[in-house]
Amino acid sequence: MAYLSEFMTLVPGDLILTGTLAGVAFNKATPDYLTPGDIVECGIDGLGVQRCRVQRIAD
Repeated sequence: MAYLSEFMTLVPGDLILTGTLAGVAFNKATPDYLTPGDIVECGIDGLGVQRCRVQRIAD
């Protein structure tokens, strides 16, 4: 988190999603990587759900 806070402000409640272990999707016959437009949902029963649309960030 220290690295992220160098270029963005983190506030209570922010989620940092790092994905799966290296190579998990790579080893599948048909990998299912996230692509722009996909929706990622994280939720806690009784609290709510956060939905984020995957976007490509310019290099």
